[in-house]
Amino acid sequence: RSTREQALFSLNSSPVSKRLLRELEQQRLLNTCESKAPMFIVESSLFAKDSGSLEPILIIGRLLPRSDIFNQATYRVEILIPTGYLFVASEVHFLTRIHHLNVHINGE
Repeated sequence: RSTREQALFSLNSSPVSKRLLRELEQQRLLNTCESKAPMFIVESSLFAKDSGSLEPILIIGRLLPRSDIFNQATYRVEILIPTGYLFVASEVHFLTRIHHLNVHINGE
């Protein structure tokens, strides 16, 4: 096993963490595809170290929108995956200021 595979394997083994790890890896692979520009870049992700942990998961990354209005900038976001995820919605906060009807002034 490579060092990367060992690191991924040693992370939380719960079904939610496995799913999130798989989706983050798929996103990383999409970002390496030459035919499309990336839409989301993961800067960091904090997973619980053991399978019995009830800690939330934090993902920080950058959105790179393709729409004409927003495609001139990147937007840093923080995604908090609660312990009850898939049954409880995740929280997304924009760390970069954005003017959008669905985003509050505080980034929520």
